[in-house]
Amino acid sequence: MIGKLIVYGKDRKQALERCRRALEEFIVEGVSTTIPFTLEVLNKKDFIQGKFDTGFLEKMIDEKIK
Repeated sequence: MIGKLIVYGKDRKQALERCRRALEEFIVEGVSTTIPFTLEVLNKKDFIQGKFDTGFLEKMIDEKIK
């Protein structure tokens, strides 16, 4: 682990907005990161609405492979 990002907000919507902004501004050089994938997760309708389960990421990865 190179770093850990923790965000908060008055509600889920604000916390997700802050997380998106922080990740878009995050700079890590020299190694690959999961930032682009995490931004995809944050922009998924089901994730935004809190409608996800333990298989959510696996389904996203499967969709990307197809």
